[in-house]
Amino acid sequence: MKKIFLIVFFSAISIYSIGQKKENKWKLSAEVTLNPVPVYLMSGIDTSFKSTLSISPSLEIRSKKGFGLTYTPHMVTGTVDNGIYMHDITVGYEKYNGKIFNFSADFSHYIFMGNSSVPASPITNEIYTVITYKNSWIKPMISFGMGFGWDGENETNDFLYDVTAAAGISHSFLHEFKKSDFYFTPSVKINAGTNEYYSFMQSSKYISGSKDFNNYVSKKIGKKNDLNTKPELSVSNLELSIRPSFEHGPFTISLGNSWYIPVKQTGAEITTFWYLKLNYEF
Repeated sequence: MKKIFLIVFFSAISIYSIGQKKENKWKLSAEVTLNPVPVYLMSGIDTSFKSTLSISPSLEIRSKKGFGLTYTPHMVTGTVDNGIYMHDITVGYEKYNGKIFNFSADFSHYIFMGNSSVPASPITNEIYTVITYKNSWIKPMISFGMGFGWDGENETNDFLYDVTAAAGISHSFLHEFKKSDFYFTPSVKINAGTNEYYSFMQSSKYISGSKDFNNYVSKKIGKKNDLNTKPELSVSNLELSIRPSFEHGPFTISLGNSWYIPVKQTGAEITTFWYLKLNYEF
């Protein structure tokens, strides 16, 4: 655990130092994210789940051309096994200064630490892409994601995967202060997915926020797909989100809250997912 952190940290510092000598070709930023995460709740021989606070500090190094590396340890609080439950290493590319489209593509690898409070997932990798059309007042977007891993509890070590897709619209309202900017961004999105496994994929946060979370854990984790069937991509929910953010110099504070309205599940309830991010760019 410490070796992973030290390698990524010193690599980022080294790249940033070299970039400083070459007219700031690289930028370094630090961020802390707060959000809920499901944990095991033990009562005698019975097991249920509740949500508790996850704290995720991260360090990102990114070039002016858009290539970047991010390291994030995720820590759980308020449980019998407080501490790091997962490391997240992400490499990717983003382009937000295009004439027509904003684009980002990331590959993330998740390393689970065997924390007894947080259920691990067989989905340990994710490829995620977002494209947004920027030349209109209302900005359409589409995203695609694929998570995959291997069933380590099975002797055949079966390949497992989940696929996601989404389409929606958003608009950012800007209010400028003397030295600060305030953004308020509402959005509407339709999410679709195979939704076979519980995971930490950024493209399917509605799973960990679902009232049916117990079903994902008890039926999906560590179990292969039925060999006679393949996971089917279907519409999951309608997502309504608001994302206010405040920028002052190198500091950014952003808050996100999403409501997921089930489309097909009979009796399913509306669920939510929220986050709070504090960011500083060096």
